[in-house]
Amino acid sequence: MKAYQELGRAAHYLMDVGNPYHSNLANPDKIKHDFYEEYVENHVGDWHLDLEAYQAPKISISNPKDAVKSLAKFSHDFRDELDSAIEVEWVGPYYFVSVKDEKTIKQVTLKLVRKTAGYTKGLIEYFNNNPSP
Repeated sequence: MKAYQELGRAAHYLMDVGNPYHSNLANPDKIKHDFYEEYVENHVGDWHLDLEAYQAPKISISNPKDAVKSLAKFSHDFRDELDSAIEVEWVGPYYFVSVKDEKTIKQVTLKLVRKTAGYTKGLIEYFNNNPSP
């Protein structure tokens, strides 16, 4: 049972760094982060993100720590692209967030889901082949 809990924690952590707004906490943008996560959640069905994840090729993992670093770098490289596709307009103390470029958001998200799912499949395989003591 404990092994499955550890796998769940490891998978959650790995999947978190698949989001560019989680891959570099040195430069947070909570407004765009929250907007992006909600926007993607609202498009899971029409963008077929579940199918994209299901069909993603497994990425073999020999070291989970290295896999997290690799995925974090991959996702972080899309941060500027997402930032430019999401617009925040400030009016006094209030802000309004909108989509400037949906095509970019969708394309980036599909790449991120594919890569994150591939690493997650590899992590499951790694845990199956390397049981904890």
